[in-house]
Amino acid sequence: TQDIKASFSSPYLKNNKKHRDCNACSYVLHFHFLFIYSEYSSKLQKKPVSFVNEATTLQHHQQAIHSVKYRKWAADNGFISMLPEDAKLRREIAHEVSASGKSELSRQALLDTHLVVKKQVIQYSDLALWDTLINWIIKTDQ
Repeated sequence: TQDIKASFSSPYLKNNKKHRDCNACSYVLHFHFLFIYSEYSSKLQKKPVSFVNEATTLQHHQQAIHSVKYRKWAADNGFISMLPEDAKLRREIAHEVSASGKSELSRQALLDTHLVVKKQVIQYSDLALWDTLINWIIKTDQ
């Protein structure tokens, strides 16, 4: 989906399973404490953080670590948030609305609008063939 493509790398094989790296977690800030001077220095190191390429796994990571950034991205791109807690909230709201009977959008669509009445086809029979043949002979003066 669009949100996974925007937040994670392209899938690649690792241990015979497809994985993706989190783009936001690929740079981790490591602090190295120097006890001699009681000062610390920071060093930015590249360290890929990979996950199995499953939508729910990736979305749970987004929710746990990057929920604020993800929701901002979703709002900016007109995308419905697929974070598990947001999806659950949408389902609960839809259930409450459908229980109150206030919205037709919450009901499952019926197939009736897509059905078309077709003309009934008469099955083949020798009698029908002879009848059609005689009518054709009469009409064409054969």
